[in-house]
Amino acid sequence: MSALLPALAWDTGAYEVNKKLGQFVQYFQVNLPVTNTGVPLKLVNPAGLIDALIDCETTDDVPEEVLENTLMEVDFADGYPMVDGVPIWERFDGEKMDYYKLFKEYRDMVALTGTRALARLSEKYDIPGKVFSVLSKVYHWQLRCKLFDAYTAMVAARKRAYEVERLENKHASAAATILEKGLAYLEAHPEQLNPKVALQMVEVGMKAGRLSLGLAGDKASGTPATQINISQSAATGGGSAEIVQETTAIKTSMQGDTDYLQSVIHILETSGALDKAKSEVIDATFEEVESTEEAVEGA
Repeated sequence: MSALLPALAWDTGAYEVNKKLGQFVQYFQVNLPVTNTGVPLKLVNPAGLIDALIDCETTDDVPEEVLENTLMEVDFADGYPMVDGVPIWERFDGEKMDYYKLFKEYRDMVALTGTRALARLSEKYDIPGKVFSVLSKVYHWQLRCKLFDAYTAMVAARKRAYEVERLENKHASAAATILEKGLAYLEAHPEQLNPKVALQMVEVGMKAGRLSLGLAGDKASGTPATQINISQSAATGGGSAEIVQETTAIKTSMQGDTDYLQSVIHILETSGALDKAKSEVIDATFEEVESTEEAVEGA
């Protein structure tokens, strides 16, 4: 902790210089082009503006060539922004190591406490909060944290999708094994099969088939699960979106359920249980009709 304190031991003069630097950095940054998702295509490097502060009272006094030399190009790789091959939320050229350590502590604060607060750093290091406020403007803390959070969410989503896929593959394998063994047993012992058992088999088989494909187990879903990945490209100037859709095959699920149902019906026919079920339905229908006729005659 003590090793970081000298870095922010600003006197009044140092504070005013950094405050002015932060204002210049933020002014020029908000006027730079961004992608359609708000990611900057260039980042102002404060190190390039420090010398200009001596001769410039306002942002209008900064020479165009000086401003151009302060801009760092933002590239996109694997869906997240980078500067000179380094993610934008890591230390970039010209950023003092002590300042970066403080930023990193602030950046990672949300993972430890659920929130970020400059006041927490102020209290911890016993340094006025306005000092951290200025530092955050000079080195784009809020922007970098926002992009870091988006990256963290993307990694978590990819990890979850991978785990879901693994689980669904296990479910599909288990369902296929159970189905194969169950049908083999019933074919060898048709006397064990009756209409009630057959219906339960159909319900369980269809549910297992849908669950293995990531669909609702209690009903056939008409809406496919869709995943959209968007990556930005700085080469287009305004940013381009590449959208990749991965759609769950509903037709495949329905076909699997149909094949299973046909297998059960085949066993029912072979064992005579289907004829028995039809006979029970017909008898029940006749009984209902006879009861209705008797009730009418009695009236």
